[in-house]
Amino acid sequence: MNPSESQEQLPFDLTPEEKAYLAPILAFCTKRAKFANPVTLAYYLNRWNRLVRNFDHYRGDGEDFANEVSVREILQRDILIAAPQSLVEKINAALEEPDRLYREQTSEVDQPWFGRPHESHWWWYRCPEHWAWYRDHAPSA
Repeated sequence: MNPSESQEQLPFDLTPEEKAYLAPILAFCTKRAKFANPVTLAYYLNRWNRLVRNFDHYRGDGEDFANEVSVREILQRDILIAAPQSLVEKINAALEEPDRLYREQTSEVDQPWFGRPHESHWWWYRCPEHWAWYRDHAPSA
């Protein structure tokens, strides 16, 4: 979904310091994604939230799913990594419920299904059980 298709709002207000921190990061993310319209923090948070809330209806393949899950990676790697503590707390609070839902709707695997083990966050170690990848890489009981 292109950012122009969504004019959603954040579930919290940003301070001037937080806005100043986000501006160059979001400009870089917009350029990297080659979007015509700028991406926003609300776009990323809402996209992650939509994925986990519509998980039962998701019909994309592994590549599409990796693109969807990469939104969570962008939040962590590009935005949270050096954010002011006030922004970290706000974003983490907004991610608490969608992260919980993602964990509930996926199963753990012994290696990341995308990325490299030493560089991968927990969401890459979880996948839908109907994937062949899950059957091949589910941790032994």
